[in-house]
This record gives sequence, structure tokens and C-alpha cells, in this order.
Amino acid sequence: QVITVIVFIQFTWTHKELSWQPADHEAIESIQIDSGSIWTPRIVTYIAVDENLELKFSETLKVSHTGEVSSEKTYPISFRCEINFERYPFDTQICSLGFYPSSRPTPPLHVSPMDYDLTDVYKISGEWTLQSLQYEIVTKKSILPLANFPVYSFTLTRRSTYYVITIIFPMILTSAMIHLVFVIPTKTGEKISYLVAIFTSTAIFLNFIW
Repeated sequence: QVITVIVFIQFTWTHKELSWQPADHEAIESIQIDSGSIWTPRIVTYIAVDENLELKFSETLKVSHTGEVSSEKTYPISFRCEINFERYPFDTQICSLGFYPSSRPTPPLHVSPMDYDLTDVYKISGEWTLQSLQYEIVTKKSILPLANFPVYSFTLTRRSTYYVITIIFPMILTSAMIHLVFVIPTKTGEKISYLVAIFTSTAIFLNFIW
């Protein structure tokens, strides 16, 4: 299965050659420069649908006097996730997404996540609710020798209310109505027609939802 998320990512790295003393430059502590004028790391997504999905930085980067360079941008990312439908629609899925450097600088480039509770800024959208977001640091020599990168694990719970109201409850209701055939007096001769109506409505409903 393919899951698409829209994420806001802030990248920060240190470029010592871009540091300066604010006292020597009219107390200027930060500047905005074009991203194409300085070195930027090449970061790609791990387990993405597009194997070569490189995250492009914002056109303008912020550089502080300490040499810290930061980029903030929103990215739509599609990645693979193995979905288990065994408990559908009351299922909980765990999907993973990582970011690692595709270049091979010397010394090796390590990608480290910032500690931030993203569940506070997550907005409910569609049929999923974000229960938790965790990460682990992975070292994968086959991708980039001696480089560490974070892999995030999303725990998603399906919002089942819609399916209960539109699928499960109607099926339970029509199934319960079948037993009402024993309440209908035999003399009326409506038992067969009642069952036919119930089975027909059930068949039409199943055909509609599937």
C-alpha cells in the first residue's frame, strides 16, 4: 500500500566557514542567502515510492553568526506501508519512513532528528488518527558506510465511526429484521414477500458498498 503525507521539515546543519562575529558586522546575527550559493546536504527518503526522492531545500536559507544553516519547507511524501486488514475497520497500522544522506562526504554525514512532539501539531484528516510517532537511529552500511539516519514509525488508527454507521450497523439491522418473519401471521401470506424484500435490500446494499 502507498501512504501520502504532507510534512513540514526543518533541516539544520553547521557550516563553520559561514560563521562570523556580530560585533564586527554591525551586530548582524543572521542573514538570508540563496540555497544555490552554498553547500547543502543531499537528503533522500528511505522506503519511499520513488527510490530517488531527494528533498529539495527552500530557495532561501537562514544562516546565523554561529554558522548554523536552517531550511524550512513543506513536502508531500509518498511511501510504502504494509497494511494488515485483519481487524478492519478497527485496525491499527505501523508505518515507517526514514531520511538519509545520499552523498558521500568526508567525514561521513550523519542525520539526527530533533526531539519534538509532532502529535501536538498533527491535524486529523481523512480516516486516520495519529496515535504516536517514534524514531530510532539506524546504521545501514549498504546505503552509506558509517552513516546514521533516523527512521520514524507512525502508529495510525483508523477512524471506524463512519464504517460502523454506514456498513456494520445496517448489516446488523437487516440481519435482525429477518427474525421478524416469525411475528408475521401466517394467514396474511406475507412471510415470503417479507423475506424476499429483506434479502433484496441486503443484496443491493452489499453491491453498493463493494
